[in-house]
Amino acid sequence: MFAEDHLHATWRVATAHDRLSDEYGVLLLQLFRHRSVQPADISGVAIASVVPALTNVFRQLSREYLAADPLVVDAGVKTGVRIRYENPKEVGADRVVDCAAVQAKYGGPACVVDFGTGDHVRRHLARG
Repeated sequence: MFAEDHLHATWRVATAHDRLSDEYGVLLLQLFRHRSVQPADISGVAIASVVPALTNVFRQLSREYLAADPLVVDAGVKTGVRIRYENPKEVGADRVVDCAAVQAKYGGPACVVDFGTGDHVRRHLARG
């Protein structure tokens, strides 16, 4: 969570594909409370999901718990970053946002290193 240009708080939560928006919403409110954040303090939400099954869950959470219509970032969103990939829709939203943030903060040319999550690493290693 950002306040102006300052990173105010971060949280990490395990992905549960069967969790509903209300379950994530209650969890989010608890995390906010721990950092003395009120839902009314949130003025915007961006979702860069690499778990398509949860994108709508978090879209609904954003609307119901934060009264915010979220920006859902994917390869089709105009970020100012040109994606030079054979099929741009195969590029994960996390990587699109990484590049857009680096472009906005540092300009270019720039190098972005994304280590991904442990799950991504395990799948890559399993493929050999």
